[in-house]
Amino acid sequence: AINVEVAAVPGAAGALPAGALTVMCGHGERAMTAASLLVAGGNHQVSVFAGGPDTWSEATGLALDVGP
Repeated sequence: AINVEVAAVPGAAGALPAGALTVMCGHGERAMTAASLLVAGGNHQVSVFAGGPDTWSEATGLALDVGP
């Protein structure tokens, strides 16, 4: 996972992995905005995770790792 603030997405496109990307935020609104920015920048392999980190943790049964 790479944390990129939505405002930085247009400038971060070159630093992101090539190919398909899934974006996620706390609830979905910022993730949709980020996906729109990525598509506008030429990446057409973008999906949005429905939910947020808690949803992912619940669905996978894995704990969230909180960094420093």
